[in-house]
Amino acid sequence: VPYCGRVYRTYGRMDLLAYFNIPSGNETFIHEFASQLKRAEVVDDFLWYGITDYHYSFNPRYYSSELGEWNVYWDEWGLWLKEYLSTRAWRGALIGQDEKPTNIVKMNKIDLQLINILRMNPRTSFSDVGSRIGVSGAYVGQRVRRLLNLNVVQPRITSYRIGLDDAVWAVLDCDRDTTRALVAAFNELPMWQGFSVKGDINGIASIVYVPTGEVQELFRIFDKYLIEPRLVNDYSLHVIEKWTGMRRWLPIHLYSNDKGWTFESNRYMDQLKKDLASMTS
Repeated sequence: VPYCGRVYRTYGRMDLLAYFNIPSGNETFIHEFASQLKRAEVVDDFLWYGITDYHYSFNPRYYSSELGEWNVYWDEWGLWLKEYLSTRAWRGALIGQDEKPTNIVKMNKIDLQLINILRMNPRTSFSDVGSRIGVSGAYVGQRVRRLLNLNVVQPRITSYRIGLDDAVWAVLDCDRDTTRALVAAFNELPMWQGFSVKGDINGIASIVYVPTGEVQELFRIFDKYLIEPRLVNDYSLHVIEKWTGMRRWLPIHLYSNDKGWTFESNRYMDQLKKDLASMTS
């Protein structure tokens, strides 16, 4: 499926994490796709959830520039997390903070092309980008500034270059207010990215980056201060295997300015059934 962006090998309740960017109107496709795999006994089980909002934070508070290392005080953060959630201390901060409405941004194929190029190397000059897609560097600069102003693209710091080499995939089932409170709590950690989700699990799905060798510390804090006090309804914790993620660029060849994204769900399902039949034979 060309709309599958990343696949990670994980250790925990599930063995694989797959991320899909699906054009609007095709949200049920992934559930049908995974159901076919389960019926064929290729997978034992699966969880499906759709993304309703994105989250990201980089917080250098725990970083010591003198030592060149991270010093995360896990128990301090865990105690604060438990107090923050159990006493509902977040209520005052969240009053009146309604979720932002989704803005539909009109884009064209040139926007997608320059996004692909800059994702691979954000230092590429506008003139170089323009020469590769057949427009002027000035026009590229204009389009990039527009995408930045509309929050279509945003600068991000990558984890593996700053000593946050281990990653945890944590899915927490909770109500809407607790989800918003957890976002505020996770923003206190060195670095994380995640999503508000709905589906088989409703709540928050997050990738938390931790200093090398400290995954067990984060799991211990989750268990002691979040899971045992029953501050979440359900949970799923995993370690993400290093360097096994597949990142595929946007399938621009399936996009046209007139019709938008072409999503051939029947063809993808037919191919899956053929592959499953071949495996069985």
